[in-house]
Amino acid sequence: MKVLKIVWLVIFIGLGCLLSGCSEKEVEKHFRQGNEYYSQGKYEQAIDEYQHAIEIDPKDVLTHYNLGLVYHDQGKLDNAVVSYQKTIKIDPSFVPPHYNLGNLYYQQGKFDDAIIKYKKTIQINPNNLSAHYNLGYVYHKQGKLDNAVASYQKTIELDPSYILAHTNLGNIHYKQSKLDDAIASFQKVVEIDPNNLSGHLLLGVIYSKQGKLDDAITKYKQILQIDPNYAVAHHDLGCFYHRQGKYEQAIAKYLHVIDLPPEEKYGDYLSSSAHYNLAGIYRKQGKVEEALAKFRQAIKTEVDPNIEPAWTNGCQGSIYLTQGQLDDALTEFQQVTKIDTENESGYYNLACVYSLKNEPQLAIESLQKAIDSDKSLIEFSKIDPDLDNIRQTPEFQQLINSD
Repeated sequence: MKVLKIVWLVIFIGLGCLLSGCSEKEVEKHFRQGNEYYSQGKYEQAIDEYQHAIEIDPKDVLTHYNLGLVYHDQGKLDNAVVSYQKTIKIDPSFVPPHYNLGNLYYQQGKFDDAIIKYKKTIQINPNNLSAHYNLGYVYHKQGKLDNAVASYQKTIELDPSYILAHTNLGNIHYKQSKLDDAIASFQKVVEIDPNNLSGHLLLGVIYSKQGKLDDAITKYKQILQIDPNYAVAHHDLGCFYHRQGKYEQAIAKYLHVIDLPPEEKYGDYLSSSAHYNLAGIYRKQGKVEEALAKFRQAIKTEVDPNIEPAWTNGCQGSIYLTQGQLDDALTEFQQVTKIDTENESGYYNLACVYSLKNEPQLAIESLQKAIDSDKSLIEFSKIDPDLDNIRQTPEFQQLINSD
């Protein structure tokens, strides 16, 4: 589950009651002209005008600040830092440069400096919603989850409808295996925005992890009512039907995914995963040649490691398994779980191989790890022929009947 974005709130300042003294009209002229150029995207001309204004009045807070904004928009971050810092030196209680420095330091990867600036923003204005959220976001990126939770909760306290905070809070609860808390967060997301696809999707994922496949299926059908062509929902529905042993319904979903255009976020992964899952069904049905053809189709795709870190090993292991080369399959699936220690499919496939090799203790141990990660595998394990050798053992019965 991905962390959602930081809030890039930069505040452009127009002309208020900032001018005094005999040079007021000249400063005002350059400031107004700089603002006009800035609004037109003519950044160099805006810089010239602001600099002229600063030459006349070096302590003009808002001109220094707007100059910083121009540099910030241009990506000239070091120059922007200088202008924001000068603004703060003139008026330490002026909130916008503190906040924007926090954003800028985040852009530069200086997370600790960003935290200092967001905290300063909050010190000056305790109700600054975006500063609380961004502070939580930076803590989240650093892996300081308790701090992130506190900041997200403060954001929600200030604005109960703040979807980004609810979503990221749900992501943290999910990562910490606090699934009921995660459900509460994502339910709030879809309550605020009934058409929020991510909220519905993540609820479905959690229901699946809890072994509540019927609830997951209901949730994904809701997603497809919102967006009938949402490939992820079709793909995952296929997986849910697959695990229920409803092969024909699963096959229909996988074939539909293959026909849909690739989604930008996933590239060709979803269609390749559909080929892989179709192959798995064909293998269970004894259609060896069809299964091998689909597995070979799947392995051709170069999958982003951030999506599926051990894709090639998983595909190759399945090919070996289909060919009856159990030792080679075992090596590949062991590599999958070494690369991705939370890969429930890798552990499940290890359980299948160990069962076929008549090594029941190792099969049960691997199956336990798979089910600990995803309880929806309990139902499939009850019907999977690969597990026939261990299905009648007391250890298997205890495992599938445990809560």
